[in-house]
Amino acid sequence: MFVKMGHRIVGEGKLRLPVLFALAIAFSALWLVFTFILNYWATNKRQEDLSALVEQVDDQLYRKGEDIRYQLLSSASLLASQDETIRAISLNDRQLLWDDVKNFYRTYSSQALVNQVQIFDQNGELLSNLGTSNLTNHSVLSPQELIVKTDATTGLHIKNNGDIEIFAVVQIINNKQLLGYVQVSKPLTELVNELADLNKVTLFLLAEKSLVSEAEAQNYQASLGLKSRWHIFKDLVLCTHNQGNINLESIAPIVDSAVENSDQNSKFLRDKLSINSKRMNLGLLPVHDSDGNYIGRLLLLKDISDEYASYQISLLITSISFGVIISLIFVSFWFFLGRIEKGIASAEQDLIETKNLAEQARDEAEQAKLQAEDANKIKSEFLAKMSHELRTPLNAIIGITEMMAEDAEEFADDDYIEPMGRVLRSGKHLLALINDILDLSKIEAGKMELHPECFDINLFIGDINRTCEPLASKNKNNLEVKMRANLGDIYTDSTRLKQVLLNLLSNACKFTNDGSVQLYVDHCNVDDKPGVQFSIIDTGIGMTNEQLAMLFQDFQQVDSSATRKYEGTGLGLSISQKLANLMGGNIIVNSTQGVGSEFIFKLPLNNSNVEMDLQGQQQNLRSSMVDNEDLENLQKHVLVVEDDDNMVQLLKHHFDKINIRVVVAKDGNQALQMARSEIPDLITLDINMPNLNGWDTLAAMRADEVLKSVPIVVVTVQEEKRKGMELGASDYLTKPINKDDVISMVNRYTGVGS
Repeated sequence: MFVKMGHRIVGEGKLRLPVLFALAIAFSALWLVFTFILNYWATNKRQEDLSALVEQVDDQLYRKGEDIRYQLLSSASLLASQDETIRAISLNDRQLLWDDVKNFYRTYSSQALVNQVQIFDQNGELLSNLGTSNLTNHSVLSPQELIVKTDATTGLHIKNNGDIEIFAVVQIINNKQLLGYVQVSKPLTELVNELADLNKVTLFLLAEKSLVSEAEAQNYQASLGLKSRWHIFKDLVLCTHNQGNINLESIAPIVDSAVENSDQNSKFLRDKLSINSKRMNLGLLPVHDSDGNYIGRLLLLKDISDEYASYQISLLITSISFGVIISLIFVSFWFFLGRIEKGIASAEQDLIETKNLAEQARDEAEQAKLQAEDANKIKSEFLAKMSHELRTPLNAIIGITEMMAEDAEEFADDDYIEPMGRVLRSGKHLLALINDILDLSKIEAGKMELHPECFDINLFIGDINRTCEPLASKNKNNLEVKMRANLGDIYTDSTRLKQVLLNLLSNACKFTNDGSVQLYVDHCNVDDKPGVQFSIIDTGIGMTNEQLAMLFQDFQQVDSSATRKYEGTGLGLSISQKLANLMGGNIIVNSTQGVGSEFIFKLPLNNSNVEMDLQGQQQNLRSSMVDNEDLENLQKHVLVVEDDDNMVQLLKHHFDKINIRVVVAKDGNQALQMARSEIPDLITLDINMPNLNGWDTLAAMRADEVLKSVPIVVVTVQEEKRKGMELGASDYLTKPINKDDVISMVNRYTGVGS
């Protein structure tokens, strides 16, 4: 219809003006819509940039604050443990104490680690005070607050004069007697100024007025040569000393309104404010003390004058350019309107419809792909979470069942031996299934980490042989292990290598009855590099070509009907292949139905991208060993740091069997105190604890001069070996724990239990 009208216009010239008028209106409307969309996008972009900046500053404030807290804690712990400090307080010699504090302060303040150092007696009386503050008699914590603090406390606190400081408090203990407290602190304003320079913004620290004494705040500001700032804001008082060229009175109504109309824990954002003839972005972040109580706000101002001016110019140029383009299109369209033919318009319409259908199909395919990826991600996350949640109670079930089974065998209670055995076998079977699901989910999510180490292949295979003998004898199979003598060392993840070999061997034993299972180990080449080859040959049921094609797929067995007979998730071989690939190796299979199967696993001798330090490993191993002759006839004791009563009972049971005395701490603070008083031969440390978690406790112990040489074994359901070793852990146990692993670990560090 439209094209026909065009032909009439060319022929008659009567509809040219109405069409021109309609097109002008349409193109004008299009230009206005474009301008609106462009402006809307730019506004959202500024808001997103402001939100990202506020989140970045908030994250930096937290992370750098944590670093300062640990620095303060380490400094306070060092001062509290110095012989000079303990002797000065014991003798009540304030001059000696002053000299000690002065030397400490001179050293650590020059490194910008502390700004104020205070020593108190056990009653909270100030004995010594040194700092950069003009009002140094203002303690971060009151005597009442100080006395209730535990041995190692860090946090954020607001003083009566309005200063917000990062502090650390450590008890001074000598011969189990509390002598006093060391308190070190730094103003939060120093960190605020650092973040302001880092992010090229202006930051102000504002304290809640209800928590501050007006008189003390006024005196403090006067001592700094500042005029009164008490009445700038309604509910807040300025803490920072330098406000630059910002007229805070001009933004006070905005800040007061935001504080009054928003939650204390929420953030407030406002973009494109006019302040001092400049365009500014404004953000308000809540500040909380160490107990989580609201104490103030962090005010962020970002000068966007130049950016806004550039945006205005860009918007104008873009809008004009779009208008020119529309005008040119309008003229061209009008010029050729009468020359368009009906057939061309029809063809164009067909083309557009075809294109729309293609784009629709593409969008539908992309949406389906995204939905599949989301579903797979949700599945992996769900499996990983549920596996972790199940392992904790399962640890108690297996451990307590083992204890009951041992007691039943010791007292020859036949009524309980067989049921306990069934429960224990079922628990371990369930644990194996959970571990398989967890491993698969971690591999699929790309979160499986390897922990390579150097170990002797021959000794390793000997351990594998001892483990698999019961599996072979269960189905009346003969297990034969042949390996070359002196195969040497391999550098890879021993745990994952053992998992792969045990999967392959147990699979061969499971599908073979009254036959033979053979393990051959010899040298080979892997990608022209030295390697080792593990060949597992059985005389079992074998597989068809169709079964071989789906052998390494998830949740698959050689025969779907075999699930009930042989049990399992069908994940063992799939996980084994994935682990082999992660270690730089590969598994290939040869099989004939009714004859048997051969699994060939090749692995490079050095599967690490980092340099091996074998000498250092050997030295560390030697340093961790204990001379049994020197410790003979001496009862060792272990400090168990664990809040789970079932886990405590299980560990005590294992330790009692090998004549190890056990002391228990329920949280990190108690653990630090008991460790200093007991000086145990070994410490087992749970990670998930109340008050002071395992990572913080480990760091504090390694910073302590008395405890830094004590072996510490981390016990957790999370596989975070690398983090534990970086923080100074000696060894690592994963829940559910194995009795043999516990005894082996105790023998390694105490010489007991061999």
